[in-house]
Amino acid sequence: MTILHTATSALLKNVLFATDFSPGSEAALPYAASLARSYGATFYVVHVVSLSNLQAAAPGADEPVRLAGAKMRELVNSGVPADLRAVQRVEGGDITSVLAQLIQEQKIDLVVAGAHGQLEVEKHTLGPVAEKLFLTADCPLLILGSNADRTRRAGAIEHVLYATDFSATAAYALPYALSLAQEHGGHVTLLHVAPEPGIDSDELSPGSLPYPGPAEVRRSAMRELRHLAAEGTDLWCPTDCVVEFGDPAETIVRVASEQSADIIVLGVFRPKPWSAHVQSSTAYRVVCEAPCPVLTASPHSSP
Repeated sequence: MTILHTATSALLKNVLFATDFSPGSEAALPYAASLARSYGATFYVVHVVSLSNLQAAAPGADEPVRLAGAKMRELVNSGVPADLRAVQRVEGGDITSVLAQLIQEQKIDLVVAGAHGQLEVEKHTLGPVAEKLFLTADCPLLILGSNADRTRRAGAIEHVLYATDFSATAAYALPYALSLAQEHGGHVTLLHVAPEPGIDSDELSPGSLPYPGPAEVRRSAMRELRHLAAEGTDLWCPTDCVVEFGDPAETIVRVASEQSADIIVLGVFRPKPWSAHVQSSTAYRVVCEAPCPVLTASPHSSP
């Protein structure tokens, strides 16, 4: 798997933090700043004032942008370490379009955002900015969900949990898991969640092949995980392999909590913005419920 050889300390050269100035959003700033610093990346702090074309052309349309600029300066002065220079950008327009253009123009390697999660009803949604990014980001995305432990030290990435279903999509996220562990001197847990065994052999139709039992499923999955771990040994990242049974999202979140993971890394296939099933997807549920930040990478955002 040649993709693993791209996981070097130069993986992240440009990091963008997207904020709507809400407390949930701003909670992700220390993570963005810490990653930019550890990789020596250029750090962009961006806020988009949502304006339609008609609003943008109306008299006084620049006033919301000016006010947002003042908030931006206050946020950077109070939240960004003095030794890390932040490139501040306040733009007006459609959030999705503006961020997509910035990601392309500035060759952004990672976007960081926080979910709002200020109200109980919002606990299992990401909020408008984070959700738009989740659906459309053309680069890896790190989201601090509303259930994440805010008392964690943002720069401490000692334990990376990489979850895989062995698909090609999942493989694109592995370099990021290995690189994060390498850059921070941590280790990686490779996790595969298999469906709960539940089909009795007596229920199979005549002539059909029996389903493998839990022991065989575990052995096979463990072989696959060890193969992935062996592929990454040139990076000198300590790894361990875990196979679990159950609902993928619930199990990933549970293992992350039990093992005190500092970050979860997943490969995702970005759903279409109009998909009715996005909030039931494994990745979306993990981001919403995880006790730590979640980094997602998709095939078109590979390094």
